[in-house]
Amino acid sequence: MTDFSKIDFDKVVETRNIDLFHNNVFQIHWIPGRYCNYNCSYCWPDSHSLKRDEYRDESFFMKAIENVVNVGKQRGFKNNRLTLAGGEPTVHPHFLAIVEKYGSLREADSVSNLIIVTNLSRSYAWFKKFVDVCSNLNSVSVVASWHREYANIDEFAEKALFLQENNINVDINVTFAVQHFENYYKESLYLQNKGLTVKALPQRFTNSREYTEEELNILKTECKYSSDRKPKLINPYPESYISTDKINKDRYTMELVSEDGSKQYVDYAERYPSLGFKNFNSWVCYSGFQNLCIDEFGDLRRGKAGCSDIVIGNIFTGPYGYDSPIPCPMELCDAATDSVTRKIKVCYNKS
Repeated sequence: MTDFSKIDFDKVVETRNIDLFHNNVFQIHWIPGRYCNYNCSYCWPDSHSLKRDEYRDESFFMKAIENVVNVGKQRGFKNNRLTLAGGEPTVHPHFLAIVEKYGSLREADSVSNLIIVTNLSRSYAWFKKFVDVCSNLNSVSVVASWHREYANIDEFAEKALFLQENNINVDINVTFAVQHFENYYKESLYLQNKGLTVKALPQRFTNSREYTEEELNILKTECKYSSDRKPKLINPYPESYISTDKINKDRYTMELVSEDGSKQYVDYAERYPSLGFKNFNSWVCYSGFQNLCIDEFGDLRRGKAGCSDIVIGNIFTGPYGYDSPIPCPMELCDAATDSVTRKIKVCYNKS
């Protein structure tokens, strides 16, 4: 398998997610609420709140889903990918209604995929309802965050396997908090041995120590996608839909184009920071055009991490972002939502 640390990132002039780029996908990343029932010691403050949100009526959220799908159509994007995150999104009182409404908007010749980022704390009964409301979608993926401070690893694994058995794709996110690195490494191996796909994520900020070279090597090279991994589908894709295995045999999700036109692949964008590939200042970025980030108040933001303070509209009232991609104004891009967005380097020597 690829040793990602050997990629010459200085020569990369474009980075893009295979699904978004090759299938003309409009991506919506929505945080319907910040409340989380966990309070992990390594979680950054902007990602969760222990205070319960005050929610709008369900009708506002139904209209908002219609708005974002229509925006994608108006910009020429045929297919949709909706990500619901938080906080813990599954505790939102309208969560299941949002998913069901989103599925009802899918047209016969288009694709509607769903991703949720969750700690898997909801009950089996709740997840059975979730499976039911996903019936109109093409693909559903659950990004399940493993948090050893709150969850039981056996129950966590059993819920993840239940979802896989019901045609839900499951990726396990493990943030390797430096103070518990060895434990998280062992638990990652345990989850992999259960038949689950694990992503090793670096801790964004640490207040104890830096990673050792050995630990950095683990973050750079281990917990890779299996090349025989095939996406589970609830409803089939159109024949014209391009799957990752048609682009690269390892089914890696990120495509990197170098100055000479050659292409290399990285399994997931969250690995970029560990590889030192996180400064896209002045690159043309599709955030706000092909990708929308929506906060708990409905405000549209350019991104989720470094450029999260740049408000570009509101999903309930408009406007709805940019009419074309514009240059990145930041020097740090370390959130998955932002890193996955297509970026094109405009200042490089073509000779």
